[in-house]
Amino acid sequence: MLELVIAERANGKHAEYFKNYRDTWRSRFVEYIDHNGDPALIATSAVPDEERARFINLYEAKNGSQVPVIKALRKNNLMCCPACGEEGNPETLDHYLPKSLFPEYSVHTKNLVPMCGLCQRIKDSSVCNEDGLRQYLHAYYDTILVPLYNVTIKPPYSAPSAFLVSVLPNVPEPLRALAFRHIKALEIDMRFQVFCEEKYLHILKLATLQRTSEGSLSGVLRNILPLEEMKAINSWVAVFYRSVLADASLIDYLETFDLPSNM
Repeated sequence: MLELVIAERANGKHAEYFKNYRDTWRSRFVEYIDHNGDPALIATSAVPDEERARFINLYEAKNGSQVPVIKALRKNNLMCCPACGEEGNPETLDHYLPKSLFPEYSVHTKNLVPMCGLCQRIKDSSVCNEDGLRQYLHAYYDTILVPLYNVTIKPPYSAPSAFLVSVLPNVPEPLRALAFRHIKALEIDMRFQVFCEEKYLHILKLATLQRTSEGSLSGVLRNILPLEEMKAINSWVAVFYRSVLADASLIDYLETFDLPSNM
């Protein structure tokens, strides 16, 4: 797409400017791909502040070869936000490297990542933490199509005291450390806590109903889990069900102990 955009700029208002910048623009795109969009490895933008709007306007334009490509990226078939895992189709795109800081990547397709509105508002224009390390998983480059998270449900199981989100211990480094930073930066731990409180009540009700049916609660969850994982392997529902199934003491409680009656 870049070559088409460059060709179109030859007839535009800033034709001379883009003509002089085109080789640098190409090299910047290559740099992005070579470093998988990592802001800790990619040089900061050299585009002067007063010229950045020329690039940013390309993303916001109503016409141009980039417009149908951007529209196609927005019309994805995702059922969950790839950044946080919350259910819902993310119809908006996030600039993984913010266009305000890296304007030359405003129409780089690898920099346009589906993301829900809340994640975008939290992320805003941040890229690295105080130690200079990138904070966010990249949906196109990082290994996100495997289970990454677990939630520990703290007793008492009749009314859990906490739901603690963590990265699974078998996730290899440096992905594991990045996933921890990602959870913190997008406030997933706090957001997931609210979801778990509601979902746990659903599990208690399901466990109560299952007592009068054939089979076991764990069997029901094992049947449901693949359907949820088809939506997204790290959707909140999938993470929650996997975590419940992995907790033998919790399953024992749900299947054999007296359950709360005031639900």
